[in-house]
Amino acid sequence: QDAPTNAPSSSEPSSSSIPTDIPPQSSIPNPGPYGHFRRLASINIHDGFKVDIQKQLSPYMVAIHSFWLGTSLPDGRNKTYNFITQVADEGGLFMTNLDPASKSVGGQ
Repeated sequence: QDAPTNAPSSSEPSSSSIPTDIPPQSSIPNPGPYGHFRRLASINIHDGFKVDIQKQLSPYMVAIHSFWLGTSLPDGRNKTYNFITQVADEGGLFMTNLDPASKSVGGQ
């Protein structure tokens, strides 16, 4: 006796096969070329690498090291480092920013 097989015959389509004759359908229209979309939307695009490292120093204070590498900046640099501290409590938010490359310190 031959054992029964569960495999479909070659004339029957497999239930796991994907039909290729059905056109793709989407309810979302094509927005057009990327260049056109970029003019319409304000997108933050980096051509490099950005890292922010944060350390909570107390319940009210945080220290942040911020690195940007390879990103073209408006002043012509392609790398930057900032050291930022923030102190927040019920009275408000205080922030300082140190940029060694431009030798500047800012605060609010």
